[in-house]
Amino acid sequence: MAGVLKIEITESEDTLKSLLHQQASARHQEQIHALYWLKSRQVTTRYQ
Repeated sequence: MAGVLKIEITESEDTLKSLLHQQASARHQEQIHALYWLKSRQVTTRYQ
């Protein structure tokens, strides 16, 4: 199926939350925040 992105996020939710608070740049914060939301199942697609 085109456009389907399958990734496995190996970091735990706690690790991602910790990394989120350590980031200085907004771009990296956004990227880690997206990973955290996916890992915690608050969103199911990257478009949400």
